[in-house]
Amino acid sequence: MRLPEFHFGRFDVRFEDFAEVQRGRGFTIVEVNGAGAESTHIWDRRTGLLEALRDLMRQYRWLYEIGHANRARGFKAMSLAEFMRGYRREKFLTPLYPATD
Repeated sequence: MRLPEFHFGRFDVRFEDFAEVQRGRGFTIVEVNGAGAESTHIWDRRTGLLEALRDLMRQYRWLYEIGHANRARGFKAMSLAEFMRGYRREKFLTPLYPATD
């Protein structure tokens, strides 16, 4: 799979042997999460509130910097109408996704 212009996100992977993953083998990407996917450690009960907020703010700063650089490269931000169409489509599709455990 190709993901052109993928600048920020998280890959969720499944594997049996971490040593194999370190060699670049023996894993499957099961999900690709884009810019809206926060780091999963912020939901860990051992992560304090201030650490979680600090890490989220760092992520948002990186996203702003990526967006700023892309606008400087000539990319245009989506219009409010485009955003609303995408939002409505997501809200329509979300109930159709299979349940996860």
